[in-house]
Amino acid sequence: MASNCHLTSTDGTPFIDISLYQSIVGSMQYLALTRPDLAFVVHKVSKFMHNPLDTHWLTVKHILRYLNHLVLTGLFIARNVDFKL
Repeated sequence: MASNCHLTSTDGTPFIDISLYQSIVGSMQYLALTRPDLAFVVHKVSKFMHNPLDTHWLTVKHILRYLNHLVLTGLFIARNVDFKL
């Protein structure tokens, strides 16, 4: 998410399933502790937990698509490798 993108509490229609929004964003808050690339955008969408709009939900879906794309990305560390300096 670009840092100049602004989410407001007035643009959009109310999201129907507030508990779904709260559950997913709450889970992403725990994930943001280990993923600094998500911390900014998760903070932005978590500000609207009490009254989410459709535009906020679209942002959450975008974050989930980003996470789905990065599922297989990571470091592979083998147990039996002899590291010498």
